[in-house]
Amino acid sequence: MPSDSKSPKPKWSVSELIDLEYLLRRDEETGDASNDGFFADEIEPWIDPGKIDRPDARTLQKALWRWLQTRKSGLETSKLPGAAISGAFWTVGTAIVLFMAFLGAGTVLGTLGYEDSRTYNVLLLFGLTVGIQWLFLTLGLLGLLAWLIWRNHAFVSFAHRGFQSIVNHTAERTMSKEAAVWWRENAKTRRLFTMPTMLLTQAAGIAFNVGAIAALVGSVLFVSVRFGWETTAENTMNPALSRATEVLGVPWSWFKPEWVPDQEEIAQSRIRWQGSPLDPIESAILTAEESARAWFPFLVCSIAFWGLLPRLLLYTGFDLRRRSELRGLAFSERIHREWWRNLTDIPIEVTTKGPADNAVALLWGGVKPAEPELRVAALQQLRVNVIDTFPAGGAEVDEDTKAIAALEKLLRKSDLRIVLVVEAWSLAPRDLGDFLDQLRGTIGASAPVDCYLIGLPQNGKTLTAPKDSEIKVWETFAAERSDPALFIKPFRSQ
Repeated sequence: MPSDSKSPKPKWSVSELIDLEYLLRRDEETGDASNDGFFADEIEPWIDPGKIDRPDARTLQKALWRWLQTRKSGLETSKLPGAAISGAFWTVGTAIVLFMAFLGAGTVLGTLGYEDSRTYNVLLLFGLTVGIQWLFLTLGLLGLLAWLIWRNHAFVSFAHRGFQSIVNHTAERTMSKEAAVWWRENAKTRRLFTMPTMLLTQAAGIAFNVGAIAALVGSVLFVSVRFGWETTAENTMNPALSRATEVLGVPWSWFKPEWVPDQEEIAQSRIRWQGSPLDPIESAILTAEESARAWFPFLVCSIAFWGLLPRLLLYTGFDLRRRSELRGLAFSERIHREWWRNLTDIPIEVTTKGPADNAVALLWGGVKPAEPELRVAALQQLRVNVIDTFPAGGAEVDEDTKAIAALEKLLRKSDLRIVLVVEAWSLAPRDLGDFLDQLRGTIGASAPVDCYLIGLPQNGKTLTAPKDSEIKVWETFAAERSDPALFIKPFRSQ
């Protein structure tokens, strides 16, 4: 019996996925047959025999993880693209975070103005620290909605696209020439940049707020500064500012009401000029210490609650989403499917039960294999017992409806396996895709469907092996559907 204690514990990261894609592509192009003995030594001890023909996502995760660690053990990992990309992420990300921290501090210190260079304009300070962040968050939300709607045809922001370009340029300088060429021309893992770049965006926002708070606290602790505001429309601005501070201070006013300036403090902290802006400020009604006591706690709490906290929440949310995506990897791309099929085609000794599942064969596109021949092949190669056949996808418009209706009746009585018998050379993606969508609506998303590929009839035989090029086309079709329960099963000549 398989032992789950021997099962690998995958710890996928973006760099590991990049290395996996690179090594699978390289082995495919070079025809590397380095899998001899791998199944028997590394997979057979823990795999459920029932999942050899129809592996679920978790099984593929474990198998591919173990294969990757085995392949990397004999290679110089520092030259692999995953290490280069990871290093570039860290280098560029650290530089951006430090830059944003200094930018936050510089923004706060840059608002010190007027004749003595020691007066904060609270409106300008709040607008440049919190207001502009909410503008970018709103734009980012619109970009995220665009990405969710259009997926690969949209990106979240120009900042993300620029970050990806910088990371690519930095990484290609450290990886091997072969890996750099592959990364530029073939890599599909670039889509995995989405979550890391969004995490970096929030980390940069966190750094900006931390730098702003540190600069504000430092200026109050070590310099005598004044807080105030100015306007030429006092009758309009004074009540508006009073109302705004009440609303912004709601999160902490219930336990620290003194950290929200009252209407009198707001009015008395207005900056007035004696003649022109070049003249010194009038003797303020509030002293520097009094204005700091009125405005400093409010500004620190505002930046922390309305600037820093949303970034922390977004960072946590994106990080949880990233972890969830890594845990839920289906590995249903064509190259993953072909790797597993080639691996399990190796002669192996595995104790399996006899065919315990009944199956219904859907004969797609007018294919008409001899039923006795089909039943024998399904028993031997798919390990299912075909109990009935139905035509689908033929010349008759209502054939699909009849086939699905018949399946619906049979499914009420027992669980069935679905075998879709197709000629490998005749794939029509749109027609078959529409039929599979209807089929999924009847049998559910998790029920396995085997696409049993056959070639052109030869020498009086209706069941013949398809060409490798035809199989690749079907694997690509299955991968694009993102259906982990759709399995490509080529007929194998005995």
